[in-house]
Amino acid sequence: MIKAKARAKGAGFARINDKCHTRVLGMWRRFRLPRQKGTQMSTKMGAMRTIVSAMGLTALTITPLAQAEDQDVILVLDGSGSMWGQIDGEAKITIARNVVGQIIDDLPDGQRLGLVAYGHNREGDCGDIEQVVEIGTDRDAVRTAVNGINPKGKTPLSASVQFAAEQLAYTEKKATVVLVSDGRETCDLDPCAIGNALEQAGIDFTAHVIGFDVVEQADQEQLQCLADNTGGS
Repeated sequence: MIKAKARAKGAGFARINDKCHTRVLGMWRRFRLPRQKGTQMSTKMGAMRTIVSAMGLTALTITPLAQAEDQDVILVLDGSGSMWGQIDGEAKITIARNVVGQIIDDLPDGQRLGLVAYGHNREGDCGDIEQVVEIGTDRDAVRTAVNGINPKGKTPLSASVQFAAEQLAYTEKKATVVLVSDGRETCDLDPCAIGNALEQAGIDFTAHVIGFDVVEQADQEQLQCLADNTGGS
């Protein structure tokens, strides 16, 4: 299925730090949109990218989760050791917890959500991928689990997105995954190729990406490609 792309390739990186991530969340609420095809969505998302870039903010995107109201969603959280890195004196995992918590608060009533994490149990293990919270409507369970993630290991982000898609039965029904990560795949898979494979095999699969402190151009392009290939943002 060919879906309208919400973002132009390589556009619109923003920065989330301890001074402005609350403003980013405010803009997320303001710009969250129902899923739609064509020019209208591209124009609105382009306006959002312009505002965020002008603020000098570091996330790949502010994810419009509200557009997934009619389907199950799994949040994939980066628990790799690099999430202890800091942005303006605050650990990336702390910023991620705050952002995810606000997104959970803003979910539509009745939205079913699950949580997958990676790199949080063992060092050096590309198989460290776990469904921490089963899909359901218990938001407090997701919030508690997110706040309890203790970054340790590697970054198998591609395999984690694929795992989440499988939990959502993406070949049988609509499915949305939201990846929160600081970027680089460290387990020898290609996020771009995984996105393409999931798009081709899925009924209507979408991956959105929130990237923290993604500095290297190659890492930016990989995450962007994962979103682009699945019609995400």
